[in-house]
Amino acid sequence: MKIIFENLGPVEKGEIELNKLNIFCGKNNEGKTYINYLIYTILTTINSLSFKRSKDFIKEFPKEKKEIKISLEEVLFKENYLKEILLNIEEKIIERLPIVFSVSKDFFKDFKIKFEYESIKLNRKAYTKKFFLVGNHYGIIEKDEVNIKVRFDEEFKNEIGEIFDLDFDILGNQSSEIEEINRIITDYIIVIIFNLKRVYSFPAERSGLAIFYNELLIRRNNILDSFIRENRDEKILKEIVSRYPKPINDYINFLNQIPKMMERRIKQDNKVVQLAKSIEKDLLYGEYKVKDHKKIIYTTKDGKELELYTSSSLVKTVIGIINYLKYYAVKGDYFLIDEPELNLHPENQRKIARIFARMINYGINIVMTTHSPYIINELNNLIMLNKVSDIDKERIMNNNGIVKNSIIKAKDISAYLVNNHKIEEMNKGEYGLEVESFNETIDNLNNLSDDIYSSIED
Repeated sequence: MKIIFENLGPVEKGEIELNKLNIFCGKNNEGKTYINYLIYTILTTINSLSFKRSKDFIKEFPKEKKEIKISLEEVLFKENYLKEILLNIEEKIIERLPIVFSVSKDFFKDFKIKFEYESIKLNRKAYTKKFFLVGNHYGIIEKDEVNIKVRFDEEFKNEIGEIFDLDFDILGNQSSEIEEINRIITDYIIVIIFNLKRVYSFPAERSGLAIFYNELLIRRNNILDSFIRENRDEKILKEIVSRYPKPINDYINFLNQIPKMMERRIKQDNKVVQLAKSIEKDLLYGEYKVKDHKKIIYTTKDGKELELYTSSSLVKTVIGIINYLKYYAVKGDYFLIDEPELNLHPENQRKIARIFARMINYGINIVMTTHSPYIINELNNLIMLNKVSDIDKERIMNNNGIVKNSIIKAKDISAYLVNNHKIEEMNKGEYGLEVESFNETIDNLNNLSDDIYSSIED
């Protein structure tokens, strides 16, 4: 999916195409976090989209034939329904962007966005069935390569009941029933086009939020309760409460859910859960526990319990990542993170690169901004391993503690340099990504060292 935009804060022009792993590099104050928040806005807008006009896929209920087939290629491309959907998404994004950033509408008054129509391809893979009941019409929608099949059958009654345990009301207005089913079909098509699950954001402020998340939420709830009881001006309430961009608010709420989630049982053999446990073992050297059903504490490998505020910056930084993998992660998610290298030693930055590689191989999409040459160079190592012979590959991986599902392909990565108010696509060669700004700084550092060393020797 190719996205073209203009006037996003400091970024005058940009063109990006989302991939399994999306990397944004650049100097400070160039607009990387703006791009991360824009992608957050795009993904959450699509996920919550309520399309304003449903196409008349069904004009009347079938009398004898129980199945209706809809050609996606015909509807989306020949009848231009996809363009209409994309236009609606673009309008919603422009409307939501100031809300996500928690700024006035005028802040983004010149912002423009467009999805490239030709960049969207139909996925032929099977997709989850969707059961529905409208009025007294039981049905199922399913994807068959590039077609949608809508089937009506009274037999679905028991199957729907088993899944949803619903108590159905029978509607009488058949025209509104057909309209509702057309809306359900439209929503299903949107899910197929974009194939999104959920969106999780891990902002650069995550280390500080790990200390104060509970107090921030309590304070906000107390303010809200006070305004409701005293019937005070809603505008003043918004000024006091809505100080943070939406991704930061989301992360505060995410942290507050963790104690409850930690008391649930998890599937120990789940490969994503195993990845979380490997982070605890190899990077955290301890684990998180919940105390008194509400407080998160860090327990060292020798059993010592520490409050988060007395723990290391590493402990506060990775708490969200580990608990996301343990309790939330599913295939198709988008994991958005600003500066994953925060508070990490170079050795641990290399480890986090390997973790991200495994995440994308498990089907979790990642969007990240970074200043770390260690993360980029380690990703390049994992890309280059594709070109090594099997014998050498096994030797290198064993000697360096690299697991098999850490190897990634360059084609699964979109990488961009944010520079001079524009976005430039990075070069992807046979040895991985080329980040000129990193290379230039490293070269300058080495040249200075050589010059000083030579002067000393002379």
